[in-house]
Amino acid sequence: MTKIVLVGAGGKMGIRIADNFLKLPGYSVSYLEISEQGIRHLGDRNIQTSVQEEVVPVADVVILSVPDVLIGGISNQIIPKMKAGAL
Repeated sequence: MTKIVLVGAGGKMGIRIADNFLKLPGYSVSYLEISEQGIRHLGDRNIQTSVQEEVVPVADVVILSVPDVLIGGISNQIIPKMKAGAL
């Protein structure tokens, strides 16, 4: 089963992606969100957030659904923690 991490899962685009993953079988999805509002959006869908340090190193795919101005900083934090061969 493909392990996916969705970063920014409770934001505008992230919640749309999260809704679609709820409809798709065959994926193990972990959701990362830090804003209180985003966490509430996820909670409305019975989605709990994960801990970055636990899920990123084992993910096959990491999706960044964050504002453009934050992608560089977040990428610099996450990419070194990803396993070899992950997308």
